[in-house]
Amino acid sequence: MSEFYKLLFQPFQRLWIEQKKRTSMATLLNDFAMKHFESIFGQLNGENQREFVRVIMAVVHSHRHNKDDVAQNDKENSNTQQSDNQDSIDFTLVRDSMYKYSKQAQRRFFENPALAFLFAWFSHSPEGHDFIRNKYQEKGEEYLERINQEMGELRAEALLSLAEQARACQMAKMSSSMTPMLNRYIEVSVGSRC
Repeated sequence: MSEFYKLLFQPFQRLWIEQKKRTSMATLLNDFAMKHFESIFGQLNGENQREFVRVIMAVVHSHRHNKDDVAQNDKENSNTQQSDNQDSIDFTLVRDSMYKYSKQAQRRFFENPALAFLFAWFSHSPEGHDFIRNKYQEKGEEYLERINQEMGELRAEALLSLAEQARACQMAKMSSSMTPMLNRYIEVSVGSRC
């Protein structure tokens, strides 16, 4: 999934490099979110939008987890709250599921609503299916079938996690902004693409 989103983000990354990093990465991530997830991103409140962008940052820059260049650029070039919140990006949620896979890492990954949504969107989208097919085509049809089956199982787990979180928010009457966000993630993940 991370590789897919990095590939999807490449045009924005190239723009950032071409502009010699003068544009805030947060601005480019917001533009990316609006382009690919407009139907959900535009309906989130400000804090939920910032959290969604932080999660996208963790996914598309997971390989830069120990470098300060992206966060430093935003602190220098942006007056938004986004740059102040860079330290709260939890790269371990993404990296542990990629490099230290375990059921616990998978559970933690899907407990984050934005990560669960991003996985469900990737695993459901035609672009995601094309990416998987192109990446693993040389391994044969049997391998592709197994990968697609595993993707379907993980997608179901991501959606279940989102549904459980939405139910928990409703039962606890938590933040009025959180429940609609979770329900919208589920709606977009299950229904039509953004």
